[in-house]
Amino acid sequence: MEKLLIIEPQHLSFPYELNKQSSSSIRLSNKTDQHVAFKVMTTKPKNYCVLPNIGFVLPGSSCDVLVTMIGPTALPTEGKCPDMFLINTVVASSGATTVDAIKKLFDKEAGLQIQGCKLGVIYTFPSQASSTVTERSVSSSVGSDNTNLNNIKMDVSKLVEIRPSELKFDFKLRKELSCSLKLSNMTDTCVFFNVKTTDSKKYCVQPNMGIVLPRSTFDVIVKMKAQNEILQEKQCEDKFLIQCTVGSPSTTIKDVTPEMFNKEVRSVEEYQLGVVYNFALQEGPLNYIPQVIRGFIASSLGSLLVKGVATGLLGLILSYLVMKILPRIWSLSIVIGMLAVKMIQHLVSNSVEEWIVKILGVAFIHFMKVLFQTLGQFISKYSNPW
Repeated sequence: MEKLLIIEPQHLSFPYELNKQSSSSIRLSNKTDQHVAFKVMTTKPKNYCVLPNIGFVLPGSSCDVLVTMIGPTALPTEGKCPDMFLINTVVASSGATTVDAIKKLFDKEAGLQIQGCKLGVIYTFPSQASSTVTERSVSSSVGSDNTNLNNIKMDVSKLVEIRPSELKFDFKLRKELSCSLKLSNMTDTCVFFNVKTTDSKKYCVQPNMGIVLPRSTFDVIVKMKAQNEILQEKQCEDKFLIQCTVGSPSTTIKDVTPEMFNKEVRSVEEYQLGVVYNFALQEGPLNYIPQVIRGFIASSLGSLLVKGVATGLLGLILSYLVMKILPRIWSLSIVIGMLAVKMIQHLVSNSVEEWIVKILGVAFIHFMKVLFQTLGQFISKYSNPW
């Protein structure tokens, strides 16, 4: 049977250097007049990243697949690498352009004839001699100090370096807090990242997904929504998970999706960060007193007390105003009464005048009595609200 795709090379070669990533490319050439779909699989998905791992090749064209090996942390135990790659190919219709449609072509239920090609992995050691010399010098120096070589621990290779190692918030009531993360790309390839949290309603991450360019740094802002209550426990149980994986330089931010961080499909590194609250600004006596006052006012007893104090102050103010105005009211009443008597004298005879003056006098005295009794009750009511 004629091969659907010509695959070059027949094996993948990676320069083997500790703590350093390396890449190798596969060229898939379609010499037929049909659309050909392909799917790349490996026996060690955690050690390699394949981009793209699924797709199709147009008739008479070629497609390059980039395979990146995550930086190894130890020398290989075997002389020959046991890792293998399998490239499956199948004839596809021109309409099968989406990833889901291509995946269905490789299902057994589709009943299509699938061709497979296996590729081995070979390691090359460009700096093996220098590494041997360095290892011997380290061994001799360690032996002279009577120390054990096994106590020397090698740093684990990382795609990114994250600072700080935990999220720290200076806790303040009713204020939105923020903290920044720096993601430093330690490789020569693009790294995609995805930030998750155990409490998405409490925290906001900007941006939660993105791309860190080779040997560069990216800032991520984490905001915590304003809290209305003082936390009972200072040790926060909230966690953040940062997922990282290598990607193609041609990928844009819009192309980064959560599916790219599926550990079953590609190699993904994960970093967990805890959350710590700093209560230094809240624990001082001068800062703690306003919190206690606000808490007391918010309670039912505190609300009743505040209303009573406000009513008492209002009663005192009114009493003060009445005491200041009362003498003027008394003087004005006497003047008005005298004017009324004089006017009556000019309007009526002497016999009627004495009778009217007596009636007006009694009415005026009764009116002033009622007025002062009312003012006294008003003052006593508002000066003692309890």
